[in-house]
Amino acid sequence: MRFEDPPFSEADSARADRVEVTAEILAAASWETVRALYAYWEFHLKPVLHGLMDCKPREEAFLAIHYRMASYLASLRKLDGPVHFQSIAAAARSLFELGLDITLLGRDSTSEPCERMVA
Repeated sequence: MRFEDPPFSEADSARADRVEVTAEILAAASWETVRALYAYWEFHLKPVLHGLMDCKPREEAFLAIHYRMASYLASLRKLDGPVHFQSIAAAARSLFELGLDITLLGRDSTSEPCERMVA
């Protein structure tokens, strides 16, 4: 999404600075972020990824990690209450670890990490 003009005025920014930030506001903002990420994946990334053909093992490994991350996001967008704290924390850790896996896979030019994922 690109904005030609800033979406908020200076008055909007000044008013936002005066709002007290509470745990409820932070939780709601985090939940909305997860919903937005999932919507972006669903409507923009998923169609492109489904169109990939004849993937090499390295690309298949990236796709596998990506789909696991998307699955966590799909689950997280349903967990919207304080009672889900433990599940949200576990999913956040798993997403972090999957992010590390993608980073390591991207930095290694050999096929060894791909073979490890299959094993």
